[in-house]
Amino acid sequence: MLISILTFLLILSVLVLIHEFGHFYSAKKFGVWVEEFGWGIPPRAWGKKIGDTLYSINWLPFGGFVRLYGEDLEGQDVFNDPKSFMSKSVLARGIIILAGIFMNLILAIGIYYFLLSTNNFQSEPIILMKEHDFKFGTEEGRVIVTAIRPDFPASKAGITPGDVVLRFKPDGGDWIKIIDSDTLIAGVNENVGKSVSIELENVANGEKQTVNIMPEYDAELDRAIVGIALGESVVIKYDQPHQKWLVGPMHSYNVISYTFDVMGDLIGTSFREKTVEPVSSGVSGPIGIYSIVDDVVKGSGSKVFRNLLDITGLLSLSLAVMNLLPLPALDGGRFIFIVWEGITKKPVNQQIEATVHKIGFLLLLTLLVLISFKDVLRLF
Repeated sequence: MLISILTFLLILSVLVLIHEFGHFYSAKKFGVWVEEFGWGIPPRAWGKKIGDTLYSINWLPFGGFVRLYGEDLEGQDVFNDPKSFMSKSVLARGIIILAGIFMNLILAIGIYYFLLSTNNFQSEPIILMKEHDFKFGTEEGRVIVTAIRPDFPASKAGITPGDVVLRFKPDGGDWIKIIDSDTLIAGVNENVGKSVSIELENVANGEKQTVNIMPEYDAELDRAIVGIALGESVVIKYDQPHQKWLVGPMHSYNVISYTFDVMGDLIGTSFREKTVEPVSSGVSGPIGIYSIVDDVVKGSGSKVFRNLLDITGLLSLSLAVMNLLPLPALDGGRFIFIVWEGITKKPVNQQIEATVHKIGFLLLLTLLVLISFKDVLRLF
């Protein structure tokens, strides 16, 4: 448990600190006074001033923050001070605000380039919650075991949820590559009462096994079964030379587009059924993310480093996309005010903007509490 907690805190800190470093670096480049660059959440445990910036370590080890002079001051003249954030041009402020999102994208792209380039430029199986046309790469189907019925042949043979079915061989026949559920179901159905071989690879720990199993006839379904529930997944291969060079951004785009597609479906279902349950089931807060990290640490075996990197890449993309949303208190919301100023040539009233961001922050905090409460209920 301690290892899981430390790993979770490390991932969270890396994601937030690299985001804040984007703001920090771009602010420094544009001559904005960075008052403090802190790791964790105050109260402060330690601090050291280097130049005009205080670098601090805080008692609550969650992420970090950057304080820019003139960014959130109300009732003070910060427009004429050359070291102030508000004294900079619309373009400079826009770059500073979006720099954190840019850094999260760069982190995700770098992680995916490493993972895919060291895996023959193909992804791990992506479970399909719905049909999706991935824009880049070549898709190849995979069949994954999603559930096991106790006391059936599959359970007795040691097949577990998360096993990907690679190949199937009838007794005395040749190996058949499995790229869809229908092929496997047909193979099982044609070999009722006969021993067949199935080659599997666990998606979590990468361990392969070949099991011998005898399908049983099920009168209710009127066909042979081995006692497994199947799900469709897809492996994306980036085989072309230009795809290999651009595999990081290409795979990042594929992941983002698929995530938006799935979330769009969940939101649509929520509206149709007049309940937030579909959307809430697809969203996790810190507690839910910790639970995922804990499962990865405990069940990944020799693949633990790669799986944790994969999660970090996905979370970095998610953080970038979330912050890009035009909501108050988020970078996207702040950017909208800057764009408005660029269009109208007049700065928005600071008190009004500050109030909007405070209200937005409280709403986001409330949402985070509700999501965390839902995550706790899931654990039980």
